[in-house]
Parts: sequence; C-alpha cells; structure tokens
Amino acid sequence: MGRERKCILCQIVYSSKQEMDEHMKSMLHHRELENLKGRDCGHECRVCRVTMVSLTDYADHISSRVHKQRVETAEREGAGNDQEEEYFDKDLVKLIEIRKEVIR
Repeated sequence: MGRERKCILCQIVYSSKQEMDEHMKSMLHHRELENLKGRDCGHECRVCRVTMVSLTDYADHISSRVHKQRVETAEREGAGNDQEEEYFDKDLVKLIEIRKEVIR
C-alpha cells in the first residue's frame, strides 16, 4: 500500500495513487473546481490532452467511447507506475489558500 494523498481542493484523503487519479477525473472534483474558479474555468483531461470550458462538455467527454479507450490504454501502460504527479498548479494552490482564509 502506498502513501496517502489528499485533494486539497475537495479535502478528501485517498489511500492510493489510483484512487487519487480517479478522483481528479471525477465530476465531484470538477464541480468543486468550478465553484472555486468560476463557470468559465477550464476542465482538463490529462489523458486525452484536451480542455473543455463547460462542465457539461467535460461530462460528455469523459463519457465518450474515445476517452474511455484512452483511459484503458493509459492504465495498461502505466500499471504499477506509482510515480508522483503534480495535481495542482501554483495558481490553483493560491486560490485554495485564499478560500481557506476567507472561510476562517
């Protein structure tokens, strides 16, 4: 078992990289991203290397056959790869920190 990972945006802890990766693609995470950044924020699919502006377009994309095939391929090729990944860019981290201060 690997080390725990935390989504600092959604405040959820995961026990594996695979669980964290699944969360980062989830609608739950992307809704929270939109709540923080606004409705016109980009929703990135790292597997397909595309960005959608609307949450609806992102939902359609992750439901598509092409996306699902690419995810399967990526999972097969990366099986056992527990390499660390940068999930949050510096600007997003700053926004999350500002939100924490406002909530306090």
